[in-house]
Amino acid sequence: MTQSLPIEGVEAVIFDMDGTLVDSEALTDRALVELLDELGECAEDLDCRQFHGITWKSIDAELKELFPRLAAQDLASAIEARFYHLFATEPPQLIGGASAAFTESSRHFPTAIATGSTSDAVEHLLDRARLRSCCTTYTSCEMYEHSKPDPECFLLTAEKLGVEAGRCLVFEDSVVGLQAAKNAGMRTVAITAAGGPPASDAIALADLTVEDYSRLPIGFFRQIARCPGAERT
Repeated sequence: MTQSLPIEGVEAVIFDMDGTLVDSEALTDRALVELLDELGECAEDLDCRQFHGITWKSIDAELKELFPRLAAQDLASAIEARFYHLFATEPPQLIGGASAAFTESSRHFPTAIATGSTSDAVEHLLDRARLRSCCTTYTSCEMYEHSKPDPECFLLTAEKLGVEAGRCLVFEDSVVGLQAAKNAGMRTVAITAAGGPPASDAIALADLTVEDYSRLPIGFFRQIARCPGAERT
């Protein structure tokens, strides 16, 4: 753990999915590089971290700025198809302690997922990780227009939970995700296990930074549930 700042007044917890609950960003990177190679573009110097935490539509737009020759291509659909093929054949592993943390969170707070992935991907995770009974609601990319760092997905999730945005705690692994949560007025925990934000960015954006969930303080969710303003005890 790199920080130990108090987190108070939490009434709901929201988890990002890719890179935060499951180590799937490497599959996104592979899908991108393989597609660009097939289309005759060199991705050798491409920093794929810039595409972490955003929707397929946003990745499409950013790639077309970097590679104007691909302007007529439906990159979003092509990358998505490659990603889910990899996701199905080489299922990503859960981040260390993710299942236990999600379950423990649900014992103290309404607990949700807000992701740039599709509802099919969320449903797959909930079933595979046996987290469905712990998940109050989720927001997937089909449900909102503006990708992170816009706060829309987090604000929509807070609305679904019936909780003020400022009373939500968000777990995120990407810089844009942390920015989105901050833009929504939410507290944040940065997860760095899956190649998350550089330490300087994480410390600047997050109230707490940990490698994975096993690094959270013992009884973390119970402790913040007892803080002033918490909904459940």
